Formats: sequence, C-alpha cells, structure tokens
Amino acid sequence: MLIKITNSFHNSEAVCRPSDNGYLSPSQVRRLRKKLCGIEGCTCGDCVGARPAVAEEEPDGGAFISEK
Repeated sequence: MLIKITNSFHNSEAVCRPSDNGYLSPSQVRRLRKKLCGIEGCTCGDCVGARPAVAEEEPDGGAFISEK
C-alpha cells in the first residue's frame, strides 16, 4: 500500500510503501526526511519530516506509521 506523507511547513509531499505492519526502514526514513525537509537541523516535522506528525521513531533508525 502506498501512502502520501506531507509537510505543511515546507509545503512538500512524498509517497512511500511501508511494510504490512506500518514499518519504514532506516533508509526509507532518510529518503523521506530529505524529500520532505532537506534542511539540516530543521525541527519542522517528526522523525520522517512529516507535519503533522504521522510516525514514531524506532531505536534502529526506522519508524512506524501511527496514522494510515
């Protein structure tokens, strides 16, 4: 399932394909963060760069989508 994630602060959006349980790998998180907000040190969004927040960060660098 593809989902669209947005960042209302930078007016950007990205599409990703989480696993069946809503998990995003660390590489997916890095790509989303770069596409949604490429500014280093910016705190506009959550761990994947989304605003409003849609993901919860995991210790391994991945994330779980909390809203579908």
